[in-house]
Amino acid sequence: MKLNLSNVRALAVAVVAVGMSAVASARAEEPAGFQEVFSLIRSNLVGVSAADLDRAAVQGLLQQLQGRVALLTNGTAGGGAKASESLLGRTNVLEEAFGYVRVDRVEKGLADQLAAAHEKLNAAKKLKGLIVDLRFAGGLDYLAAVAAAERFLAGDKPLLQIEGKVLRSTATNVAIAGPLVVLVNRETTAAAETLAAILRKANAAMIIGAATPGQAGVFMEYPLKNGQRLRLASGMVRLGDGTALTGAGLKPDVSVEVKPDDERAYLADPFTDLNPAAPPKPGTTTAARRRMNEAELVRRQREGQNTEEDEFVGAGGDKNRQIMRDPALARAVDILKGIVLLKAARAN
Repeated sequence: MKLNLSNVRALAVAVVAVGMSAVASARAEEPAGFQEVFSLIRSNLVGVSAADLDRAAVQGLLQQLQGRVALLTNGTAGGGAKASESLLGRTNVLEEAFGYVRVDRVEKGLADQLAAAHEKLNAAKKLKGLIVDLRFAGGLDYLAAVAAAERFLAGDKPLLQIEGKVLRSTATNVAIAGPLVVLVNRETTAAAETLAAILRKANAAMIIGAATPGQAGVFMEYPLKNGQRLRLASGMVRLGDGTALTGAGLKPDVSVEVKPDDERAYLADPFTDLNPAAPPKPGTTTAARRRMNEAELVRRQREGQNTEEDEFVGAGGDKNRQIMRDPALARAVDILKGIVLLKAARAN
């Protein structure tokens, strides 16, 4: 189209019209102001007292800002764990080669408890890797997160920036050897997600699970008139290189999405079948599959045998001979087995 003054004017009018339409649309989609809505509800809604509305407003704020704002009572735990209190859940050896440690909370003393658990699991010096489970773990002690991370790191390097201070690993630290996999989910919060982020940033661990919510932050508590305390995230938490964790969260290397209720059931028993098949017909047998350990996989690979997992008849029995139902944990075991196989292949 040949442009002349008339065409230019028409084009300008069209652009202005489109712009005004966009602005009007944007304004129409803007959320209503809190004070305006709250005032209208308080003045016109029948059957609800002012106290009820105040409680509803507070609950709404707490729910929408969950993780960054919390209302505490005198019975809410706010301090660190006692010296004799365990911060770990279940610990055991999987596939006769991989240590498993579940962390309940990241607080002072976790570093020593992790080291003690690893030493116990590795008493026979057979561990080929370690899985640290941080799913549903929390805590607000970022110094404890750094101390725990140091157990897996060697050398002097910046790990965390908090309140203007740079926290570094110790140059003389002797790290726990072997590949490390860390499990996280959407309820891995604050100091726990910070621990996972430090280990991943230092190339010390692979992260498996769902993205964490980004609730790491420096918290302050403010007393309220009724005796409760309001805890607010008032400062940023950053990794050693300045990457912000507050509000950003941690994206796993391998994403595994599991419903929270299912994942809690798997934490209680990773072999539990949440969707059992129909019972077999009378006179038939069912075969469950067992997961081979890494030594058996290496042997079969060297001898040119089938490396598929064996079948055996019967239900129940030793849980090491049952199917690993927990998707994230099963993926972690498979990855560690793959690392072991690669190391064996390179050694040959």
